[in-house]
Amino acid sequence: MKNARDRNKDWAILVALTVPNRANQVRYQRIVALAEAFNLIVITSSPLPEKLQDMVVETHIITNNFDAWRKTRDNVRQLLANDKKVYVHTQYVPITALTGYLSKRKFGCKWVYDLWDHPSLIVQSQRGPKKWGHSLLTAIVKRWVLPKADAWIIAMHPAVMGILPAAPVSCQLIFIRAGYTRIQTANDNAANAKKLAKRPLRMVYAGPIMVQRGMGQIIRWAAAYNGREVELNIIGSLETSESKAIAERFELSCKGNPHIILRLHGELSHDETQRIIGLSDIGLCPLDTAVLNYRFAFPIKVIEQMREGLIVVATKTHGTKALIKDGENGILAVNSADGMALGLDRAIGVCCTPQTHQEMRTAAIMAQEGCDWGTVNRQLQKELTLLLGSK
Repeated sequence: MKNARDRNKDWAILVALTVPNRANQVRYQRIVALAEAFNLIVITSSPLPEKLQDMVVETHIITNNFDAWRKTRDNVRQLLANDKKVYVHTQYVPITALTGYLSKRKFGCKWVYDLWDHPSLIVQSQRGPKKWGHSLLTAIVKRWVLPKADAWIIAMHPAVMGILPAAPVSCQLIFIRAGYTRIQTANDNAANAKKLAKRPLRMVYAGPIMVQRGMGQIIRWAAAYNGREVELNIIGSLETSESKAIAERFELSCKGNPHIILRLHGELSHDETQRIIGLSDIGLCPLDTAVLNYRFAFPIKVIEQMREGLIVVATKTHGTKALIKDGENGILAVNSADGMALGLDRAIGVCCTPQTHQEMRTAAIMAQEGCDWGTVNRQLQKELTLLLGSK
């Protein structure tokens, strides 16, 4: 697929693999940012969302990860032959990093490595020889390949640098965070909060239904809860055996409990998910801190929900501590069933005290002021434009 190109723009090739149709996600917004600043070619394993297809110059669908190098090589060669300035942008996955490294080595073009998730998240779900092979590839890329990049985009908490190789002076470090997309809902959240005394408290979790996402902690809290009436909204795919088992445990724990209204929504569209979030009072972000990636990531759901004035209860990690000041603009919970239960009970207490609720809502909203995706993307565009223009 080919769209119009701008003669006044330089070129970028993004090796993105898959890009879900969720405008609030990092990989979606990376394409938005790059397409606005450059003539963008995307190499991906599945078709882009329709809106993104209209923004990029070309999209190349690959059938395997190794094909990414061939497609990138051919496009770089053609652009350089036409005297175009081009750089290669790869995500955190080790195999795509090799594509960036090979492009720089063979053609001398600049290469940017983008770390918004850590490769450990991929290895976590693998077993046997596949896991060993992936771990070996990750170690090789980290030790000998990443230091060759012209820039690293660190879209996680800076503490993640402790598990990366030392960056040489020749490698520019671009520290950037995730942003939020404004939730569009027919109901005003502030007005909705004022009606709190006349309706159940609304809690919402939106994300993968997995043990690693702290579902067991929420289930244990729900089974023992006997306070003010709460509507518990769980949003996420229920197609896997793990998620189905978790859904059954939710239903069992809430069965016969007059204090909890359980709503297992399954997977919803992005707009419908945002609508439910916009009508909620408490946002849930439990995480398993044993997973390296979760310790350093900036959870987008926390950013979005704070911006909407929800009282967010999140597991204490490097990323969430950077976003939430405990007791001031949200609640941080220790990674345990008791810790999460205490955090949820604290959030309910806040919502039941109108003045405290309003103060925390306001502080949460103000903490994310100026952190929308448009602002974040403009900052990244500026950094990348300067990088490509330097020698």
